[in-house]
Amino acid sequence: MNTQQASTETSLPVTKADRNTREIIEDTFLWVSLFVLAGLFSVTLVFDPIPQAAWLVLAVVAVAYAIIFAKKISCNPLSPFMLWLLVLLPLNYWTSLDKPASQPKLFGALLGIVIFFVLASFTRNRLRLRLAAVLLALVGIAFALLAFFTLDPTGLPVIGGLFVRLQGLIQNLTALQETLQANSNTIAGTLTFLLPFMLAMLFSPTHLHHKRRERLRARHVKLMVEKTLYITSFLAMAVALLLTRSWGGILGVVAGILAYLIWRDRKFAWILVILVVAAILIFIDSNQGRLTATLTNILIGQDDTKLLGRLDSWRAALGIVRDFPFTGGGLGSFKLLTQQIYTSSSFPQYASSYFHAHNNLLTVAADMGLPALVLYAALLGCFAAMLFRARPSIESRVGGMLVGLGCGMLAHQVFGLTDAFMLGAKMGVFMWIFFGLAAGIYMHRLTQRSSKSRRSEASQRQLLRPGYQPREFAILLFAPVLIVILSSAVVTTLPWLAVTMAVVLGAALGAGSLWLVKKK
Repeated sequence: MNTQQASTETSLPVTKADRNTREIIEDTFLWVSLFVLAGLFSVTLVFDPIPQAAWLVLAVVAVAYAIIFAKKISCNPLSPFMLWLLVLLPLNYWTSLDKPASQPKLFGALLGIVIFFVLASFTRNRLRLRLAAVLLALVGIAFALLAFFTLDPTGLPVIGGLFVRLQGLIQNLTALQETLQANSNTIAGTLTFLLPFMLAMLFSPTHLHHKRRERLRARHVKLMVEKTLYITSFLAMAVALLLTRSWGGILGVVAGILAYLIWRDRKFAWILVILVVAAILIFIDSNQGRLTATLTNILIGQDDTKLLGRLDSWRAALGIVRDFPFTGGGLGSFKLLTQQIYTSSSFPQYASSYFHAHNNLLTVAADMGLPALVLYAALLGCFAAMLFRARPSIESRVGGMLVGLGCGMLAHQVFGLTDAFMLGAKMGVFMWIFFGLAAGIYMHRLTQRSSKSRRSEASQRQLLRPGYQPREFAILLFAPVLIVILSSAVVTTLPWLAVTMAVVLGAALGAGSLWLVKKK
């Protein structure tokens, strides 16, 4: 007995040392990977097509992550659907009808998935979440500056003249705008992610009691600096959103902010009713005597800013889904297809063409087929389920951050009803970032209150949620195939019904996936 105790005592320090060594390796890899991935993202802004060296570096990072974090991948609730996407993306490129357009989109989508996995493992504590929030605030300010200097401010009340003079001070920004493809809708779609999130961070509590402020003066100053950064970022992005004149972006941000306010207090639900009634009355009052002309201006027109133009792109997307239900036309192929095949014009060279289907769901379906649409809906469903199952409280910083991530994703999906970010789009990286941050918060149970006994690294590892068992993982890998078979049964005659079935069943699969994991 004494011998066994002695051997146990001698083995414990070794086990602890091995554990610390592994943590050092993991943290070093995660930090290095984030810098490398940021560099690869900058490559996507400059190069088209993507150079082979960038593909090699991305492959090395992905393989290294799979080796180092092999045992923790199953703890990530989104991992089954992400792994399916990793399989579909190369197949989609192989069958793409416009490979030159698909190549950068393929790289962007693969890069986003790797960023997702790295961020989910990186956000294992609250300090790193604060760092992520600060970086997103800085990114928001950068996008606001981009909007100030590249968009046309004429016609806007009060701020229009100011920005006209401000733009005259800076020259040669055309190249920057073309590099980032910073059209108004792209900037607006990006801001839909960031504005509700920044509002949530702005109203998150500081947890500094009055009696402790003298002892924690330095921490108090840091928190005040953070709050100043958040409010500056929020106001700058709000002005930038007005400069975009994107009604879809404005509607999405309003929906996201309302969702956040309602989460804070159910009484704010009345604001939604008041806003709808006020909008209708203002619209009717401001168009007295020319209501018919205004409605005609909104409806009539084949360009993608009019409703009929949107309907035309949706009709083309459904036609692509009907003809290519399992593969889609290929990432980035929508413009080629709508110009040469899916057009009602007798002269294709003069026909209207669209870069995407002006709807997030239809764009995914047209580019990658029903399998990718099921996975996309499953990711959104699982994301929403993580938000509700984590029980985030707005009284905690992490809880407020998780709610902000959810409201930002909601705002972007509302924007995506009449516009779209293709999978692999440059600014679509924020979707993968939001997925990664939310998965990290959920995986490491950071919304739970941490007692003194939970502050050690060992206890943080114990807080890691249990992962999928092999049987559960297999179910989640097989279920999307079954949904694709069911939805494809009606795609030839009723493509809209096939798309609806894929979205509803995929979202239900994603939401239900969390309940496959046994509670620890």
